[in-house]
Amino acid sequence: MKRTYIIAEIGINHNGSLETAKKLIDVAALSGFDAVKFQKRNPDV
Repeated sequence: MKRTYIIAEIGINHNGSLETAKKLIDVAALSGFDAVKFQKRNPDV
């Protein structure tokens, strides 16, 4: 049987802060997630 991977949706909740993004990754890892997903947004568009 194949393993199901669980992905944490971080989106833009890091508000452009690399430090916050790293903390969110750590929390996701500690919570048992296999990966995280970010979104990049360009406010000029």
